[in-house]
Amino acid sequence: MRVVQVRGLDNNCCIGIIRQAFVTEEENVSEKTENGNADELMISVLDKAINMLTTDDINSIVLQHTSRNIYRYTLGDFAYQYRIFLVILLTAVLLIVGLIVIVMKNKQKAMADMEAKNKQLAIAIEQADKANAAKSQFLAQMSHEIRTPMNAIIGLTTIAKTDIRKPEKMKDFLSKIEGSSRLLLGIINDVLDMSAIESNKLKIAEQEFDFKQLLSSVTTIFYQQCKQKDISFEMRMNGVTEEVLVGDSLRLNQILMNLLSNAVKFTPAAGEISVLVIQASSSKNTVHMRFIVSDTGCGMSEDLQKRLFNAFEQEDATTARKHGGSGLGLAITKNLVELMGGSIQVSSKKDVGSVFTVDIPFKMANNRTAAENMPCFKEIRALIVDDDEESCQYASILME
Repeated sequence: MRVVQVRGLDNNCCIGIIRQAFVTEEENVSEKTENGNADELMISVLDKAINMLTTDDINSIVLQHTSRNIYRYTLGDFAYQYRIFLVILLTAVLLIVGLIVIVMKNKQKAMADMEAKNKQLAIAIEQADKANAAKSQFLAQMSHEIRTPMNAIIGLTTIAKTDIRKPEKMKDFLSKIEGSSRLLLGIINDVLDMSAIESNKLKIAEQEFDFKQLLSSVTTIFYQQCKQKDISFEMRMNGVTEEVLVGDSLRLNQILMNLLSNAVKFTPAAGEISVLVIQASSSKNTVHMRFIVSDTGCGMSEDLQKRLFNAFEQEDATTARKHGGSGLGLAITKNLVELMGGSIQVSSKKDVGSVFTVDIPFKMANNRTAAENMPCFKEIRALIVDDDEESCQYASILME
């Protein structure tokens, strides 16, 4: 007899399987027997026997001949069964993690930007406080600087009224009134210029001007001032071949006047002031001029050199009382030089002197020089004699 293993079948299926098993077995037996009637009888007997089996008997037979190896449900089966849901869940988790990372980075960047802005604000507040302190100090100094010439003007005018019939005294009074008026006008002009620069309303002109004539007028003014203070003054030129330039002659004159005024102011008697003008380089349409103003005055400390070009800056409170001035001259000079496309540098040692170097580009005029239309002087021989080698070289260039 054959034993058949079945799993998970109901009763009808089990009966069918048993019947099929008996039929198959009897077929094998019938092949061995010669009498076919015996086979039919055997099948009939088996059918009756099967039909007599109760449900409990069938279940017992099924349980006896059923394998007890139970299939265990694994995590892989769970993952496969809910694979779509798990993929969606994993994607959502990754998106949430990515959003969290992005938010954290943005938060860190925002914090860094906020710290940078806070530092900038702190620096701006510090600079504003310094500017306010400097302006307060400036107003305190200017109240004295403005009041002094005003008092002189009013006082001398009052005195002149009493001596109106004395020409010599009147001439002296008028001369002093003129000097005080010019001093007051200079202070007012400095304040107005600085205000125009800070409000970006100062414009640079582009006009042809006689460069040599400008230098000559500056030399005439300061030569007399230096002579009165027993200071040696000298202006030299090296390699300057351009006589007509295109630029703002008024602002160039103001730059040189400011630098030389400071040099005269801070240089004691028996000192020296020199101006060296160099044609540093030239191209097709542009020429670069360098102005080196040096003196043997009191010099400056390193700390003052760092803040020298700031508005309202002076070395200390005694500077204004001793030498005068508004503290705006060099700030205005630096702004004018930069507006003209140039640069300014300073080198100074305490009790030794100071050197200011200014580089400014100018455009060349269309008619570069009137000498091109002059007759030829090749047949004329000239001897140049001077105790300064650079002056001889410059004169030689001009003669050539």
